[in-house]
Amino acid sequence: MNPVTAGQDCMCCRNTTARLSVADIPLCPTCAPAYALDEPDIDTVAVLIWLPQMDQGVLGRLASAIYVAKTHPDAASGEGAARAEQANLVFLALYKLREQAQERFGTNSPAALRRIVSNTPCDDLFGRQGTSGLRILMRGQWFGADPDFYTRTLRLWAAGL
Repeated sequence: MNPVTAGQDCMCCRNTTARLSVADIPLCPTCAPAYALDEPDIDTVAVLIWLPQMDQGVLGRLASAIYVAKTHPDAASGEGAARAEQANLVFLALYKLREQAQERFGTNSPAALRRIVSNTPCDDLFGRQGTSGLRILMRGQWFGADPDFYTRTLRLWAAGL
């Protein structure tokens, strides 16, 4: 992963400003794990879930909103704690969908998926035009080199910076 030029939108969710790139694709920190399956600690950062109702970009926008509500509650409104709790419940419901990924694919590990896919011919991967319900859910942590990067970036985003 590499830093990007300021002012670019995330090519996955198109909701937040891209802060880095994976394979020259500008991405926000919430969407980056879906494109960085070969990172050594991907399983600490993300999990596979089964969610055919949403594409990866919609899930990225939802996950960003969840983590902002959980980490940056608006204390001035008096509703911050309730909003943070509701966000936590939504995240737990999404996280539970990893069980369906486990049942359907035999794993909910992004690293295991990467190992499997790396040995699959490209024609087999695109046989269904790439459609699937398999998604990458950000766990709210960041990769080992800078574990606070994700939370720090969300606080800046919530503050409008």
